[in-house]
Amino acid sequence: MTRKTFFGNTFATLVAIVCLAGCSDNKTAPAPILKVAAILPETGPGAVFADYIKKGLDLAADEINSQDAGAIRLIYGDSKNNPTEGVSVFRQFALTEKPPVAIVALSSVTKAVGPLARENNTVVIGTAVALPNVTDPSAFLFRVYPEATGLAGVIAKYAGQRFKTAAVVYINDDFGLSGSEAFKKVFESAGGKVLLTEPYNLTEKDFRTQWEKIRAAKPECVWVTGYGPAYSTIVRQMREANVESVLLADMTLGLPITVKNVGNAADGVVYVDGPIDAGFAERFRKKYGEGPTSYAGYAYDIVKMLDRVRKTEGTSPEQIRDGFSKIKDFPGAMGSITIQSNRDAALKFTLMQVKNGVPVPYER
Repeated sequence: MTRKTFFGNTFATLVAIVCLAGCSDNKTAPAPILKVAAILPETGPGAVFADYIKKGLDLAADEINSQDAGAIRLIYGDSKNNPTEGVSVFRQFALTEKPPVAIVALSSVTKAVGPLARENNTVVIGTAVALPNVTDPSAFLFRVYPEATGLAGVIAKYAGQRFKTAAVVYINDDFGLSGSEAFKKVFESAGGKVLLTEPYNLTEKDFRTQWEKIRAAKPECVWVTGYGPAYSTIVRQMREANVESVLLADMTLGLPITVKNVGNAADGVVYVDGPIDAGFAERFRKKYGEGPTSYAGYAYDIVKMLDRVRKTEGTSPEQIRDGFSKIKDFPGAMGSITIQSNRDAALKFTLMQVKNGVPVPYER
């Protein structure tokens, strides 16, 4: 072997080793970091939702980052449950932080932010959003939360099997109106009749007028939907007004603060919610010293699904859009989740009932 050949072969061998080492490193290289914006109603009447949503997001990020340090970075902005404010926060994040994905809470804010997703090259995932067809404006817009027909439809079907007449009391915004319309459609398709629908505003404190109308109409049941401090007041004043109709509710009734504020007036009330996984509930309780709500569960699942996409697809807006669209039978805190062709999540539901101040599964 000549000296030239020896060194030539040695160099080729070293190059091969380096190449193999590099290829090996590429296979084991960690997935990229994902920045996630969260636009929540941190102040104002929707703050109770923001608190649980944030806790769910943080728990998921903590679990992921404990295994892959710094993998998920959450940045928060306050929408104040105001569409204009939500759009402003979204635009500011898109300009400065440039997150590839933003989680946006509540119907009115998501409705305003959603159409901006594509032009700002940001995937938007709505939660606590019941508004029908909210994902229509863009292929970059998703929802992981029950659409109005999900929540309102399930309780309306339950009511339709037991009652012939009903009334609806709903918060006067996109969330409440969509739920009211969904309840009426499903209840009346089952052969019932909605005798009247009564809206209310977040700042109202006196609902005697609504309850006097309902008492005069004498519906067999009343479904109350909404959120904020007014919600608890409505339920209490129904009992104080001696309305004899059976009270049905939405998932807001199951919030610990609502159960506490409503007191004995909540006992016996049936409402619809998502099924919360026991393991998730235990981890949540260990971290925060309280039980979770479905708002926390859906938020937790969004981050966990985004982490799967981060690992399997990547972190560009297009990769997140495509990867999130592919999610099927994801084992979440709120049960098995599949993203449908309309970018809405297919979710599971369950009926709950308050007994002695404690929400428990409804026994038929």
